[in-house]
Amino acid sequence: MTEERRQNQQLLNELKELIQEQEISQKDLAKKLDYSQSAVNTYLNEKYDGNLDEFEAVLSKFLQMSRERKSHKKIRFNFVKTSVANKFFNVARACQLNSEIGLCVGSSGLGKTTAIKNYAQTHSGVIVIDPDEKISTRTLLMLIGRALRLKMNNNMSCQEFTEILVERLKGSEYLIIIDEAENINSSCFRTLRKIHDRCDFTCGLLFVGTERLSGNLVRMQGEFSYVTNRLGYIEKLDSLTLEDSQKLVVQVFPESNLEIQQTFYRLCKSNTRHLFNLIKRTNDILITSKQNLNINMVKTAYKKIAL
Repeated sequence: MTEERRQNQQLLNELKELIQEQEISQKDLAKKLDYSQSAVNTYLNEKYDGNLDEFEAVLSKFLQMSRERKSHKKIRFNFVKTSVANKFFNVARACQLNSEIGLCVGSSGLGKTTAIKNYAQTHSGVIVIDPDEKISTRTLLMLIGRALRLKMNNNMSCQEFTEILVERLKGSEYLIIIDEAENINSSCFRTLRKIHDRCDFTCGLLFVGTERLSGNLVRMQGEFSYVTNRLGYIEKLDSLTLEDSQKLVVQVFPESNLEIQQTFYRLCKSNTRHLFNLIKRTNDILITSKQNLNINMVKTAYKKIAL
């Protein structure tokens, strides 16, 4: 009679330690292993009655990846109020306090969306809508309603729900921010303008996007005149400055000198998204090489990212 194989004690102990240190719950572990929670539970209690070789092979791979994650310094950027973010905050605050319509445009990758998220996190009465391309007016109204905990019934017309939104927003001093506003069509613009008008200047509206948004408004002046004629604020966001770049670099590499910081700035081409990618790839090289940070690492990282 073949003796029944026992569970691998090393794997079991490592798994128990991981759970005891609250690095992962049994529920999340089961999801990552693609096994049921009861399978994980019976294994932890040394009563697993399934295919033990198969389960422990999957578990072994997971624990190996867990070890690698522990040794890898994952970068988490804290929000930094760059010159770009500062300009956005100024126009957003003005639109909200004065309940006016504003337009904020800048190149892709400057950090507009990050600034929007932080403004919404630090200011009350902010609704952020991030529309998909070719979004319908109905979907747009539903998204605004969801933010206000108002449900649009299937049998309700856009006009009916618009009136409900106006009733809720009037006097609220809210600010509705439309991110990537180049994705919305003339019908959506018209509906948003109606909401703003009918709130009697007690609710602000801010359109944020790339130069394509500005180009759309210029090329379709007649169709969008009902919006452009009401713009109280227009802000063009400039590129990242060297000082902005330095603030972001020293957050991850406090030991970096001026020459290294200037190299980051030159190679990121004044683009926040490119800078973040460059910092991440440089950090990967720094970890694997186990050397001190130097300019060659930044240059090598630059070759590994698509700009």
